[in-house]
Amino acid sequence: MKHLSRACNRSFVLFAIPLVLSLPCFAGSNAAEPTAPSAPPKPLHVYRSLIPLGSEIFAYSHHGEHETFYIMASTSNREFDGQGLYADGQRRVLKLANGNPVEHYPRELHFRVSVSERGGYAPIDPPMPVDSHYSTFGEFISSLKFEMRVFHALKARLVKPTRVTQIGMPVDVPSNERIYDVAFDLGEVPISDRLVMHVLTAEGDRLAKFNVDLY
Repeated sequence: MKHLSRACNRSFVLFAIPLVLSLPCFAGSNAAEPTAPSAPPKPLHVYRSLIPLGSEIFAYSHHGEHETFYIMASTSNREFDGQGLYADGQRRVLKLANGNPVEHYPRELHFRVSVSERGGYAPIDPPMPVDSHYSTFGEFISSLKFEMRVFHALKARLVKPTRVTQIGMPVDVPSNERIYDVAFDLGEVPISDRLVMHVLTAEGDRLAKFNVDLY
């Protein structure tokens, strides 16, 4: 009987060894699984080719003619399309669609500047009074000028527009609304510089300013 028992034990061991070896090693399998990649950060904002810059309100008064009017501006270039604003700690970073950082502004920027009366509307902020030598409001808004200031650290340079075009209503047709297309050739300007576009009266006085703040 002892010989029979030993024979049975040897048979069980021989059977159990290949069975154990054939079992999957769960611990090793779990350790070998790769860590899931973290999701890429989402942009705070994605720009399109047209970027609104806001508006300012004014009050024109001359020889009994009174008008409350707005100046609204936007800037455009196809290079803006798809650029994203990202948070990097306390900093803000502007990146291209492929993830590379934006290094320069587009060489040429177009500004659409709309000047229009807004009768019967009560603004939240009081309008800024405007002095002009022109006899009518229509003449005043048809004679505006433009310039740009490029700020690099504590230095600033002046850029004149390469082209100013009035679009919409023909210039020789009296109107209480004018729309300008203003083009500037900036050259190579780092994205860290600051751009400010000024709207001037015909006499050269600053009327409104619009910052090109991308981040």
